[in-house]
Amino acid sequence: MPGDNQSQGDGPDQQLLPARPSSQQNQISEASSLEKDVRRKWHAPRSQTLQSSMRLWWFEVLGITTSVAALLAIFGILFACNDKPLSDWNAALRPNTIVAVLSTVSKSAMLMVVGQCIGQLKWVYFEQRPHRLRDIEIFDDASRGPLGSTMLLVHINWTALLASGGAILTLLSLAMEPFVQQVMSYDTVTFNDTSVKGSFSTARVYDTGLSATTGGRVLPNGAMTSAISRRDGAPDLVVAGAIYKGIFGNMYKAPIDCLSGNCTWTPLESLGVCSSCVDVTSMVKKNCTYEWRDWIDTLRVKNRTCLTRSPRGNAIETVETCPDAGWSATTARWNTSVMTHDPNISHRQSVLSKDGTIAIVATALFRGSNGTEQKKICQPAEIHVKEMLECTLKWCVKTYGGPLIQNGMVNDLPSGSEPLDFVELETCDGLFDRNDGFQMTTWNLTKGEDKIVESRDLRPAFRQHEIPQYACPKTDLNAMQEDEQARELGAMFQQGPNAFLVNAVNNQDIQDALKFMFQGGLDYHFKVGEDTLKLALREAHETGKCAELMERVAESMTSSIRHTPNGTLQEGTMQWTEIRIVVHWPWMVLPCAVVLFSTALLSISIVVSYEKQRTVWKSSLLASLFHGLQGWRDDELDALKLEDMERRAKEMRASLKPGLDGSIKLVKHE
Repeated sequence: MPGDNQSQGDGPDQQLLPARPSSQQNQISEASSLEKDVRRKWHAPRSQTLQSSMRLWWFEVLGITTSVAALLAIFGILFACNDKPLSDWNAALRPNTIVAVLSTVSKSAMLMVVGQCIGQLKWVYFEQRPHRLRDIEIFDDASRGPLGSTMLLVHINWTALLASGGAILTLLSLAMEPFVQQVMSYDTVTFNDTSVKGSFSTARVYDTGLSATTGGRVLPNGAMTSAISRRDGAPDLVVAGAIYKGIFGNMYKAPIDCLSGNCTWTPLESLGVCSSCVDVTSMVKKNCTYEWRDWIDTLRVKNRTCLTRSPRGNAIETVETCPDAGWSATTARWNTSVMTHDPNISHRQSVLSKDGTIAIVATALFRGSNGTEQKKICQPAEIHVKEMLECTLKWCVKTYGGPLIQNGMVNDLPSGSEPLDFVELETCDGLFDRNDGFQMTTWNLTKGEDKIVESRDLRPAFRQHEIPQYACPKTDLNAMQEDEQARELGAMFQQGPNAFLVNAVNNQDIQDALKFMFQGGLDYHFKVGEDTLKLALREAHETGKCAELMERVAESMTSSIRHTPNGTLQEGTMQWTEIRIVVHWPWMVLPCAVVLFSTALLSISIVVSYEKQRTVWKSSLLASLFHGLQGWRDDELDALKLEDMERRAKEMRASLKPGLDGSIKLVKHE
């Protein structure tokens, strides 16, 4: 009876199982008492607090705390490393490695907690109403990994809402590590260094200091009769060498200072040389003179000396032999001519033309001396030129800018060019043609009636739209005053805004160098030790690369001019390239959400277990061993094969409640 079966050690609420009475009334009464007593065994005492209930979940609380702590550690590392150079990281392991380890710790701890929650919700699920025994295995599989979680979502659906949420969290955890791996990247970042500047040389003046010395006798009116004239100073060998380099393909390079290997300049302009080539074969003119002479006993030959002229006036001389036998021969193969002044201008200062032409190089290829073409050579109308090119070298303005050095590669080729117009000598009715208005006296000596003057002749040039307009001085018959007026006006042009200056003597040196290098020719009889310079020029013409060669020469000359003593170092922005740690925060949304909802699932599971004072079994297999099945015959449970057990479990329904012996059982639902 109830009073006799009360245990002294367990207190009044912990009753032993009563003996089965003989009368029906006592049986019903005691069965009711038994069920209440067992319920008290399933449900914890009412006096149990939430704090004491949470002690049953201490391992899961520790697990979720570990997961959250690892996630917070990841955030700490990300905040510390974001937008910082990788070189500042001194640890042996790189930050992405540490983040990956912490991500694995957070995920593993979180999955353990979710698995235990699903296991506890399994018992709640069966306590609420009868379900198939097969569902127990589905819950157990769901607590172990993603595949089981998928099966739970498929078979259980939303009849177990919290457990389905845990299954979804298990599946989402698969993406945690890939997402965390995307959070951090090592990007190559370029930043400007304001403490150090790059330098790039430009020039608005080409003047190496060469001057001309004029000596003579001073006339009564102050003018001087020139008796002697010579130049002072050595020629600019740098520009001459730059021409050689351009011909042979190894262009002169002005030094550029850029320690980082990445430098950018705002648009810059510099005095330079531009090249342009035109095919003038169809416009060639030819003038010949003839001379008969004896050759090999009775055979007489007619020699013809011809001048082949380009449209601009370059003349190339060839000698052709025309025997009586009807065949002809010439050994000329390639020839070139350099013209440095316009023959149509007669004034004495025609070294620099208005458009800044330095030289016109005409290069001609002749037809071969064999075959049927020989017979046409001596015909008066025949021009024995296969191809003639006319290349012009001019002073110009070249524009540079942008990233001239990238990743250590120098790209100092100009981005554009504009022509220059030199102040005409005919300006103000020939004022500069009659006087040395652009000459700057650097030294003079007067001794009695004799005078020696040393001066530099700097010619000003401007872009077409930037030529200043100055008023011409009034005409004066006094030659001395006109000379002073010319110098005054010339100084105004030289000092004018946007002016470019070229030393006339330096210009003559360039012209002399071009004549020396380009003037000449080659015949078909190659000789060992032949001028390699002429061979290179001929090869460029025959291979169609003459225009390219002249462009190289012009650019090489420009680089050397930029590097003259008149060059100005222009500061550029220096960029350093470094590897920086960049954090992509959106990728942390999923890991944070998974850990957050896992924490919520644990909290709800604790509350659900505490709310009805349920015993906490979680995923323990021992609970199934201690509390077995009840209500089925032995033959119904007699299944040896796994597939047989699974098939029968799908049909067997049970709920978790007190059995006939008073202990909690999975009782068959009738």
